[in-house]
Amino acid sequence: MTLRNAVVKAAFWIPLGACTAVAFTANPTGIAAELSGMLAHAAAFTYLAIALCIAHFRTGPVLAAALWMLAFGVAIEVGQTFIPGRYGELLDVAIDGAGILVGCLIYRLLSLQVLVGDRALGRGRD
Repeated sequence: MTLRNAVVKAAFWIPLGACTAVAFTANPTGIAAELSGMLAHAAAFTYLAIALCIAHFRTGPVLAAALWMLAFGVAIEVGQTFIPGRYGELLDVAIDGAGILVGCLIYRLLSLQVLVGDRALGRGRD
């Protein structure tokens, strides 16, 4: 694995770990409480979807990445039902799904732009 690939993968896995830690914090206070809003859910899952596509699904369809992230969102909500002071919400899963959709669309648009730009310059896509 090259250094670039390691950095790209870390750009997905480290934030994923941070989101997981925040999601499973009992009685969130401070930063955890601030990160629990709807906008934070959407923003986190938008970023994670883009990062997952770049790190692990560069050559495949984004549907696999979207389903992987949606399963993670459902797992977080189910897991929260076992944490005192926390509870899972279907609304959060829906917001996660919206963030995933936005992230996958952004990734697809950016990857198409790179592909078109490379073709215009006479380069292949790596």
